Amino acid sequence: MNPSAKNRIFNALTAVAAILALTTLSEYCSASSENRQKKQKKVDGLFRVNTDISAGTETLSDIQKKAREFGLDFIVISDQFLVRCEYGIPPFRNLVKISKDQKSVKNFGLTKYLKLTEEKRPINYDLFVIPGIDVAPHYYWENINGKIICRQFSEQMTIFGKLDEEFIRQMPVIHNSSINTNIFSFLTKISPLFLLFLSVIILRKKSYYSDMQGNNYYHKSYLKKITAVLIAIIAIIWTLDNKPFSIHHGFDPYNNYDEEPYQKLIDYVREKKGDSLGIVWSSPEAKSANTISGISLITEKYLDDVVKTYGHNGFAGIYGDARTAHLPGNEWDKMLMEFSAGKRKNPPFIFGEADYHGHQDGLDFDFIKTVVFIDENEPVSVENITKAMLEGHSYAVSKQGKKEMVLDEFRVYPPCKNIAAVSGETIRINRGDKLKVSIRGHCENLPNNFPAPVRISLVSDGKELSSVLSDAGKFQLAIDISGDTLRDKTYLRFYISGPEAGELLSNPIFIQSTK
Repeated sequence: MNPSAKNRIFNALTAVAAILALTTLSEYCSASSENRQKKQKKVDGLFRVNTDISAGTETLSDIQKKAREFGLDFIVISDQFLVRCEYGIPPFRNLVKISKDQKSVKNFGLTKYLKLTEEKRPINYDLFVIPGIDVAPHYYWENINGKIICRQFSEQMTIFGKLDEEFIRQMPVIHNSSINTNIFSFLTKISPLFLLFLSVIILRKKSYYSDMQGNNYYHKSYLKKITAVLIAIIAIIWTLDNKPFSIHHGFDPYNNYDEEPYQKLIDYVREKKGDSLGIVWSSPEAKSANTISGISLITEKYLDDVVKTYGHNGFAGIYGDARTAHLPGNEWDKMLMEFSAGKRKNPPFIFGEADYHGHQDGLDFDFIKTVVFIDENEPVSVENITKAMLEGHSYAVSKQGKKEMVLDEFRVYPPCKNIAAVSGETIRINRGDKLKVSIRGHCENLPNNFPAPVRISLVSDGKELSSVLSDAGKFQLAIDISGDTLRDKTYLRFYISGPEAGELLSNPIFIQSTK
């Protein structure tokens, strides 16, 4: 075969190979259509706001006015469902007890509370009020050297989304009760009344004695009467203490059940509402100690319970306390790796928790925000904002004075440049594909030529992949990663912090690779 013929065959084979490669790439790009690049709009809001219905000092209307002044798009109202500290004295703890209530949704009225949040939803795009409720599922009493201490009184979770009255009334939360319609439960609770039959038997049974002539005489016994009356009184008190006409949905406060009460509440949310409601752990690394009427109420950090429970939507990542859960290899990474390994059904996301109770000197109303990304073709609504938060299309940010870091882009690009994944999404790649990670943003209200260095840390599988210094005025990180270095299913996340610019913590992008 002459050289010219060989060249023609070689060129033809090269062309075929190129066509096949392009076809494969085209099919791959087409198969990844769920990650086609979309323009997004940022929606700023406050997560976990208390009004004067519970622990706050301002009305919902006043809070709405403030939110508009600060240019916010939404607020998640989460007043406390029930705040009651109660200690019963044995043996009849429900009747002989000391109880102290504070302002709460239950005292205010569930119907009024839900109606109030419904009325505050705008018809036109203005400010969206997302109804929520703060719940402390359990606390327990501990006797230390004769001193009674209340433990974990403020270990809380926030439930938000489309709430309804019946759902709230049945929540498995300490001191939450409703009318008992269970016949077996009712019969069990009134079972002490059977002691009344014993009283009747004792009273009816007469004692006789005989004289020498064989005559029988009735002997009056006051001890029997007293015994019968005491048994009857105990039976009635015992039954009343059982509260037969009500059913208690939570655990008793006289035992430490570890994470069980919290898991029961999470399971209840998932069973009744599926994935339509969010349930998020509040301030898990915050520690508090208060004294009410001489009783110590102590809440230790409860990050371990966050890790031990399953089915929740995550936890507060930024709030007004020192935090370590977001650092590489710590609790958040442990949960994300469990999700990647299939041990968790729900990915744990983070939220910027305002925990707003009222004005604080030196802090702006929007000091801590949750910023949500919504497809620009989708309307901004309570439903779409809630959905975006539950799907992790968001980041948390805290300001430094008036200065605030704004994320303009966090995307992972596979070889097909027309697709990309954003926070909360999963992108599928072929093993060995090169990925490009792009993080960029800016800092608002930063004076000209003001030095504000920040560190950007990129994390995957509990390890820091990259850490770079950047300027907050225009921060960025661009890095190429080979799929060969990643597990079959993993994630990428990042956080930024700087003393002059505040902090920004993003939710992850998940990566699924195939061979």
